[in-house]
Amino acid sequence: MKKITFSILTCLALFTACKKDDKKTTSTTFTAIADKKWQLSAQTYVYMGTTFDGYSALSTCQKDNLWTMKSDKTNEIDEGDSKCNASDPQTSVMGTWELRSGDKELYVKGLTSGASVGVTELTFSILEASTTTLKLQYTTTVGGPTIVNTATYTAK
Repeated sequence: MKKITFSILTCLALFTACKKDDKKTTSTTFTAIADKKWQLSAQTYVYMGTTFDGYSALSTCQKDNLWTMKSDKTNEIDEGDSKCNASDPQTSVMGTWELRSGDKELYVKGLTSGASVGVTELTFSILEASTTTLKLQYTTTVGGPTIVNTATYTAK
């Protein structure tokens, strides 16, 4: 009987000693960008060696939009003070986001707002991520030439 009791106690000790630590660590980048309202403040693209100002081409109703990467890893889009289409909801949750490659990339999936141009997911290189500034870059190829897009967001 003592052997059985000792065996049970040993097993219990082993199981409790091997219990995984369920606490998740949150990266500095995640903490810096999650749950903040980000507004586009600059956008450029380089096409065939020439840099263009993409921000100036946007309408006011696009410039005042706010993007929140929520801590539950969903995206929330707020139309801001002006809507491009009056029937659009003020806020909507679209898709998911995650950090990849040691927090050097931001992967965004389910961007229904980008569906009109055929883009529903993007992987951005993170050039800067602080509590006030988020600078992202992505590269696309359209009919041969490569386009390098850089977007800067400011926390609101």
